[in-house]
Amino acid sequence: MHPKRRRTHTARHTPPVNHLLAVFARVRPLVVLLGLFAGVGLLLLSLPSAVLGVLTLTGGLVAGLLIACTVPFAVVRLVVAGLDTAAAGVDHDRHRQD
Repeated sequence: MHPKRRRTHTARHTPPVNHLLAVFARVRPLVVLLGLFAGVGLLLLSLPSAVLGVLTLTGGLVAGLLIACTVPFAVVRLVVAGLDTAAAGVDHDRHRQD
């Protein structure tokens, strides 16, 4: 008989943020498609001009929220880190001028 092989646990546990990003990357095209369908549906339903104005505003808000939701969190983190370093650089330049 062959000796029993012990399985080593090589699969790393992914951090929850990475797992959420992976799930989000799969769901994002669906969210964009739903947003497009909702926008087209709103435009088709909103024939009177007053309703069209209101729904255009709400559609713009919804589109803005969808765009904000589809931006990957990594990009947001990079932008925030860049702003932090830029602010630190500005403070450093102020001290240098004194």
